[in-house]
Amino acid sequence: MRLTVTMLALALVAALASGCTGNSSPPGQSQGAATGQGGQFSGVALPEGYSLDNDRSIALGAGDRWVGRISFTSGTSPNEMFDFYRREMPKYGWVEGTVVRGQSNLITFTSPATSRVAVVQITSLTLGGSRVEMVVSPQSENGAEAPPMPGTSPPGTVTSQPLH
Repeated sequence: MRLTVTMLALALVAALASGCTGNSSPPGQSQGAATGQGGQFSGVALPEGYSLDNDRSIALGAGDRWVGRISFTSGTSPNEMFDFYRREMPKYGWVEGTVVRGQSNLITFTSPATSRVAVVQITSLTLGGSRVEMVVSPQSENGAEAPPMPGTSPPGTVTSQPLH
């Protein structure tokens, strides 16, 4: 009986130890997924040493046709991460679209080769570094933007209204 309890305790400690290894990745690698060079997240730029957040990430498909969301953290500052994406995504065939630099940085990209759209949001972490949320989705069939919501103005029109 004592031997069985000891073996059970050792098995529990081993299971907990393997589950507590975290999501930190060696440079250029992610936990449970491949880098931007190949594998599930191929075709997008991913910084060295990023740490994939498996609970907030989901990807469907593989190769350079996957769609979904990648969420990760990096020790790199939000400003450096912003510059990284503007510099590196075009190397994968992405064309930069909307750019918003501020408290929360946002960059959109389109990929004519894969008919996908990527939205990259970069925010600051409390103790330094940044969180990146990248959502990749199929582009509409005709390549046009989605139609405006009912009651909104056409693209390029600026309107104002009083706050309530």
